[in-house]
Amino acid sequence: MTPAQRRIAHGLFHLALLVYLATADGTLTTTDAVVTFELTRSIVEEGTFALPGNLLGMDAHRGIDDRYYSPFGLIPSLFNIPFFLIGRTIVDWGLQLGRPDTLPKAAVALSQTLVVAFLTTQIFRLALMVASTRAAVMAAVTCAFGSVLWPYALFGFNQPLAAVMLTGALIAALRGVRESSNRGLYAAGGWLGLGLLTRHELALAGAPIGAWILMASDGTIGDRVRRVLRMSAGLGAGLVVWLTYNYVRFGNPIDSGFLRDPVPGFGSSMTAGLAGLLFSPGASIFLYSPFALAGAAGLTVLFRRDRRAAFLLTAVTLTMTLFYATLGNWIGGRSYGSRYLLIVIPLLGAGWAAMLDTWPGVRRRRAFLAVLVIGVLVQLPGVLIDYSQVSQRAGARTTYERQWSWSKSPLVLNTHAVAEALPANMAYVAGIRPRPHVARTVGVDEGGFWERFDFSLDLWWLYLFYLDVAPRAMSLGIGLAFAAAIVLNARRLVRLTAAAPPD
Repeated sequence: MTPAQRRIAHGLFHLALLVYLATADGTLTTTDAVVTFELTRSIVEEGTFALPGNLLGMDAHRGIDDRYYSPFGLIPSLFNIPFFLIGRTIVDWGLQLGRPDTLPKAAVALSQTLVVAFLTTQIFRLALMVASTRAAVMAAVTCAFGSVLWPYALFGFNQPLAAVMLTGALIAALRGVRESSNRGLYAAGGWLGLGLLTRHELALAGAPIGAWILMASDGTIGDRVRRVLRMSAGLGAGLVVWLTYNYVRFGNPIDSGFLRDPVPGFGSSMTAGLAGLLFSPGASIFLYSPFALAGAAGLTVLFRRDRRAAFLLTAVTLTMTLFYATLGNWIGGRSYGSRYLLIVIPLLGAGWAAMLDTWPGVRRRRAFLAVLVIGVLVQLPGVLIDYSQVSQRAGARTTYERQWSWSKSPLVLNTHAVAEALPANMAYVAGIRPRPHVARTVGVDEGGFWERFDFSLDLWWLYLFYLDVAPRAMSLGIGLAFAAAIVLNARRLVRLTAAAPPD
């Protein structure tokens, strides 16, 4: 990247991080996130990879030593360690809210905002490889705030970190082939190796990336094979760690904890899964990330301008989408929209940038703003209210209702929840209605601490008001300070983009 483009990348990171921090709630309310957190705690405090108990309630996760282990990737729990230590240190200094582990969990939850803010810069870098600077900025902003990246920057799921790994591998592979860079090829494999240890299925992306390197590279067949082997080195190292980790825990190198787990529903109808991931009210990527349709069309446009890059991005997108379509549980648990397909958002973002580049300036800006506004409106219900809590309050629903009922879909349920909570919270903050009071601390056995905020918008600075940690003026001041900083950084990004030299 040029110096001007690096400044833009930094501006994107700061803007995304400010928005995510302003709208975070600092909680871990999903089972996946809690299991990942508990593994972090076990590593730090007990020096073991075993969980404190059968947290998922399945014997499939029982190891050969009769202890229970996480079926999720190891990297997210390792990534959590410094943030866990920060939260624990704050508690050691004497500040406590909720339970003893509430602040460590909050620190770990907020780390996700860093992950997705960094992913925004990666989307910009990937889009730069197929489009102009201005189109790449528009695509990155659309993905950051007009796709499910925004609500998942506030959850504890590991898909955003997996998306970082996959996007890093694609950027490195493109650079490795275009520039005949061995470093790029080794880096592509390294990213994939880390991806395998983040989400096991990311190893599948190695096949289309390796095949693409073989076909897209110049030189003799021997030169091409050697390039594929360089890429394979990092993936192979990750595979060795993965196989060893599984064998030590479960006595089977290919059992990550999911081999005997019936929940994912491996091998289910691909047709039904694909229809659900693309068109269902419960998980449609086109519904919950509206730009995705234009992004997919943009990949076809890219074939006319950069066939090699288009082949790579399309092949990886199809590989991962078809794999997730074979899952019977393609909707995921407590997921706001297409959680599994979050990892292809950056690839579709590159397609969206290619599409934007086909339009003249005024039309491009109008299309960008229209798609962005629609996307933001779709994300706001999932940002202002945590869907994992809304889904619990919705009561029992059949699998069909969760997947195909509009009235039971996350978008509709969260929109209704926001419509109820927003005026009530405005009245509490304005002093028009007596505010609910939440005790600062609770006993270990008193149930979930954050469930006591089911009346509140899920914003951490509002929680401080309801906890009597911050007075009304201070709580509002925090929110307004974030709003001012967001506006200033958005204006700075616009100036940087306008000042960038033409491509």
